Order: sequence, then C-alpha cells, then structure tokens
Amino acid sequence: MVVDRTLVLLDVIMDTLPKEPFWLAAIIDGSGVGTWLWNVQTGETRFNNRWAEIIGYTLEELEPISIETWMFFAHPDDLEHSSALLEAHFKGETEFYHCEARMRHKNGHWVWVRDHGKVVSRTANGEPEWMAGSHLDITVEKEQRLSLERLDKIAKTIPGVIYEFRMDEHGNGTFPYASSGIELIYGVSPEQAKQDASLVYKAIHSDDLALVEASIAESYDSLEEWYCEYRTIVNGEEKWVTGYAIPEKNADGSVSWFGQIVDTTYDKGLELELKESHQNLERAQRIGKLGYWRANMKTGELYWSDMIYDMFGVEKGQFEPSVEAFSNAVHPEDIELVRESERKAMVTGMHDVVHRIIQPNGEIRWVHELADMQVQNNNNYLVGTVRDVTEQKKYELDLERLSLTDSLTGAYNRRYFDSRLTAIFHQVKTRDVQVAVATFDLDHFKKVNDTYGHAVGDTVLKDVVKIANDVFRSTDVFARTGGEEFTVLLVDCAVEQAAERLEELSERIASKLFYNGEHTFRISITGGLSQIMTTDNGASESIERADNALYKGKTSGRNQIVLG
Repeated sequence: MVVDRTLVLLDVIMDTLPKEPFWLAAIIDGSGVGTWLWNVQTGETRFNNRWAEIIGYTLEELEPISIETWMFFAHPDDLEHSSALLEAHFKGETEFYHCEARMRHKNGHWVWVRDHGKVVSRTANGEPEWMAGSHLDITVEKEQRLSLERLDKIAKTIPGVIYEFRMDEHGNGTFPYASSGIELIYGVSPEQAKQDASLVYKAIHSDDLALVEASIAESYDSLEEWYCEYRTIVNGEEKWVTGYAIPEKNADGSVSWFGQIVDTTYDKGLELELKESHQNLERAQRIGKLGYWRANMKTGELYWSDMIYDMFGVEKGQFEPSVEAFSNAVHPEDIELVRESERKAMVTGMHDVVHRIIQPNGEIRWVHELADMQVQNNNNYLVGTVRDVTEQKKYELDLERLSLTDSLTGAYNRRYFDSRLTAIFHQVKTRDVQVAVATFDLDHFKKVNDTYGHAVGDTVLKDVVKIANDVFRSTDVFARTGGEEFTVLLVDCAVEQAAERLEELSERIASKLFYNGEHTFRISITGGLSQIMTTDNGASESIERADNALYKGKTSGRNQIVLG
C-alpha cells in the first residue's frame, strides 16, 4: 500500500501547533496563497479555498476536484510549457517546479498565477508520487511587466531618455522607470538607476548640480512643470542636456515626475556660438530653427531675421513684417496668452511665451518667444528670439497623452480616471453636483478573441470607444479600466438621463456589424449605473454600486443596463 507521506507530515505539523482546528488554515489563508496537493500516480488532487477564490469560485463549485480541474481552467497555450517543466522536475533536473500560467476566471477573463511546487514523495520504484505546491495571483504584476515592455518599445523611438523620477518628502529620490537612453545621458543602465539614483546625480557636472537640485526642489513644492538645462560628464566627455517633466503628487506625499531628457549638446554649442559673431548667428538660426526680432510696441514696426520668414511660411520680399501681421498669424486660441505676456513685460521686462502660429498654407507650428523689454527714445521695444519648438512640443504632448490615455483605444486610462473621480467626488460633496457613474463591459468578448483573433478583438474595442465618444459628452470622463471593461463619469447628469445615454450606447453597439474578413458578427454590452451620493464616505462607493449592478446584469442574462 502507498504511504501518504504528505498527509502524515501535515498531521505531525498539526500535532506541534495549538489544537484550534483553524490555526494552520489561518496561517495559509493569511498568506493569500492557493495551495494544492497532487498524487501523480492516482490523480488525486486537493486545493484550499484560496486556490478556488483566485479564479472566482468556491471549492464546492469545483467539485469533483481532480488534476483535470487544473487542466480545464489553465490556458491551453500554457499547459504544454507547464508539462515540460513538470517533466524536467520529475527527472530531477530541477529542484523545484516553477511556472507562470494563465487561468480562466469565473467572469471570463484570464488570471496570471505563479505556480510553484515540489515532489515530496516517490514510489519504491523512484517514480514521483505526492507533489505539493502553491498558486499566487500575479495578474497585476504581470500586466505591469507587459506595460513596461510596451513602453520600452515606444521609448526606443524617442530621442533621449523617457523616465519616471520619484522623490519622497525627505528628499530621497528613485527611478521606478527609465528607458535605455539613460545610458547615453548619464552613463548608467536603467537597472543601475533603479537600484541607486545617486549614480545619476554623480554624472551631473559639479558646477550645475546645485542648479538641478534647486530646480527639482522648486518643482516639488510648486508642482509646476520641471525644465532645466545642464551638463553631464560621461566617460570623460562633457555634454549639455535638457530635461522636461510633468510632476504629480502621490498619496504618500511623494512626487513623481514623468518626462524626457535629451542630449542638446549640439544645440547648446550653436547657442554659444551665436554670441561670437553675427555671421555665425545667421547660420545657427537656420540649423537651430531660431530667429531674432525687434518690435516697436508703440508704432507697430517689426524687424525679424531671415529664419523667421521660413518659420512663418512667408517669402522675404513678398511679406512685410509688422506687429499686426504677426498677431494675425497667432492661433486665435493663443492670442490672449501672447497679449498677457506682452503686458507683463511692461512690468517685469521679460516676455516669455510658447504658442501656436498658423502658416498661410494652414500648417500649425509651435514657437517659443523670449524677449527683453527695452525703452529707447520714449518707445518700448521688445527685443528677443523666436524658436520653432514644434517637435519638442509634439514630444511633450505625446508624453502627456501616454500618461493619460489607453494606447490601444485612445480612451482615458485608469490612472487618469481615478484622479478625476477623486476631484469630482469632492465637487459632489462640497457643491452638491449631480454625477452619475457607469461601468460596462463587452459580453462574451473572450469568444471574439478566441474565434476571430486578438487583432479583430482590438478593432472591436477601438470601434466601441468611437461609438462611446459619440454618445458621451466632452465633459464626461470616459475611460478603459480593464481589458474589455469601461467606466464613465457623467457630470451634471441625473441618473435617469445617464440611463438614457447608456441605453443609447447599448443599442448603437448592438446594431453595429463587425467583420473579420470572412464573417460578420455582433456584440452587446452589460452595464451597471449608479449616482455619486453626498452621503458616500468615499469615491469608490459609487463605483462599487455600479459594479454590483453590472454583476447582476451579467448573472441575469447580459445585454442590459442595470441601475444600482
């Protein structure tokens, strides 16, 4: 007869602990780990409650339990890999069996688990007998890893380093993320920067270190955008770099900056060269997309260098520069911004503004004006430079878009949604604003992916977002908060009006005919709807009500909007 050594071992452990029957279970349950025992020879399998909870079930719902239970819920693509790793462990090639695999949740989505185990007994013939192991839910960790991999691919197409820098209230800094370009800027790898942020500071030129630290401290206090030009020394070579980042306050009091640092050594060299000769100035302007100008603010007379003709898309000799002609070229939405900077210059002496211009052919360019106010013969003159910063602005806008939106669909992402939910909840509490919240997902979306492929599934998601953008208002906050899950805040909207919009969305999606190249198909949505209440203790309570309503809709037939 085969001896169940594992169970004997558990009995011994139980004998050494206090006799409360819940003691050992409490230790395991407290760890949040699902455990399993498997008799390789007989197929007998045992799971704890947490193992079932990871995929949304109770043990009773899974009975009868056997090794087939695992095989039924495991992703088919992962079973082959798991089997190969098990075989290697059975042969004694590995000390432990270790695998990351997906399991199908009761709600239809995939849960990533870290599967870890070991053979604890063998038969008299040396064959594996009992095996014990654990399952740990690593879905969030896995999704973060995949997101970082996608971000790394994007970062490789952008000059310089894309990064997140975080500083706590004690001034301690870390780099949770940095793209591979950090090695060109600071001479350290992304891994080194994550482990020791001081290595980055050590690469900054000693004459510029105080400037950089002061600029970071100022941005930390004010939460204003960080911008700094400074030098670094890498392998004995001095280079100029320019950094730009958007700060964000974290719940723990720390501040995170999301931004980009690029090597501007060449541009800086041109800038310094401008000071040496007027001839070199003209050449450098064209290379650096930089022009200089002088405006008489009283008479409206304006002089500008040749580069500005190109920048504004006009021909020298066919266009007469003037303050009025310049104003006509400024984007209508930015003209007041420019005027305000000019008014401030009368007091501070400094004109500094970034804005858009519209060329005669309709092309929109971004420019940065920097000038001093000078008084000569009772006339006020603005004398300065204008630089084409269209590409730089594009990078800034791309960075901002990446931090706020879902890369696949263009809808807002969960991070932005959570920040807006907190702010809007405050408005509801202080100003009694009516705000409805709705969550919805696509019914049987897994079947779409399994039947037609993920490329078709991605197209479906993008089309759903297009329809939603037509249904919801620009003041509403619509976000993709999961794989096929979406959430929307409808501001200044009673729940009855919100229900009408959700029903319209449901009808328009249901009437949409999708095509995969060979077959047509339709989809539907199930949604839950709630109202943010002034009596709510937290912003998440309304989301929970909407989620509960969504769950009711799912369990009662799908393809419906349920009020929670």
